[in-house]
Amino acid sequence: MPDNVDNAPTHRPTIRRKPRKLWPLLVGAGFLALGIITASQIGSTGTDADFKEMAVKMESAPLSAGDDADRFGDRIVGLVSNAKIENAEHPIDPLLDLADEAFNRIDQTVRDYTATIISQVRISGKLQPEKYIECKIRHAHTTEDSEVPFSIYLKMLTPKKEHGREVIWVDGENDGKLIAHTTGMMNVKRFLFDPCGGIAMKGSRYPIYEIGFKNLVAKMKEFGLRDRQHGECEVSITRDVLVDDRPCTMIQVLHPVQRDHFAYHISKIYLDQDNDVLVGYEGFLWPEKPGEKPKLLERYFYVDMQINVGLTDQDFSADNSEYDFPSW
Repeated sequence: MPDNVDNAPTHRPTIRRKPRKLWPLLVGAGFLALGIITASQIGSTGTDADFKEMAVKMESAPLSAGDDADRFGDRIVGLVSNAKIENAEHPIDPLLDLADEAFNRIDQTVRDYTATIISQVRISGKLQPEKYIECKIRHAHTTEDSEVPFSIYLKMLTPKKEHGREVIWVDGENDGKLIAHTTGMMNVKRFLFDPCGGIAMKGSRYPIYEIGFKNLVAKMKEFGLRDRQHGECEVSITRDVLVDDRPCTMIQVLHPVQRDHFAYHISKIYLDQDNDVLVGYEGFLWPEKPGEKPKLLERYFYVDMQINVGLTDQDFSADNSEYDFPSW
């Protein structure tokens, strides 16, 4: 593993409320969509920022050697080990097996969850400050009475200027649009945006409906299948990396040589060893000059996660009295 990759500090931010400000309606609506869509992946584009406050601790995570998969029983983290990678036809093959099994188990066992999303991305060459977002996510599934659609609720926690903004997207409702509101004294109207439209996608890497750890698994397989078509792919496993003080397996995929067919120099995938769910992803670009650190392109972590809490339609309704959506 290269030792010059950006390392994340170990402390987490204290989130404080800020007195509301008066925002012009149009500006508030525009920044609303930009601030909370897709785990609020954007920020001001004028400064380069380090990821100063994260929940990942690396100091107690030595690289595991050999095949240590037996310690995990039938958990999906046992599908990958450094020994399995060395013996595979292609080093990415154990990750593809893991992705298939993870996707199936999520479908079978995870109906919904709540979490805090920590995200940071590079936009137009500038690394943005981290964002903290409260989320509620319900996977599409079938009950005895009905088909339950994929549903998302997001609320901005930081940065302070965006605190309190909310967005809801439910598959098949509002003609496919997300519903959102601004904050402060101008919070007088609900707004509908096309998730793939100019306002919703400006500064965002993905539309809102690609949020969630199930979609992270799908992305992992997508990139894995692409990598399998080529060589120059090094995969390693590190156990007991702490994410939000929970032990995780970190899977690192390294492309040592920059090629047009590779999207990343380094990808890091974090899998919770107890809950058997994917809780984090980081993607790094190649250094611009020899000796420089790889540049972070994007990172997403799901912390404070609670699985199968029994979310209902009310959790994804703008009429929920616990939310701050205007009445019209």
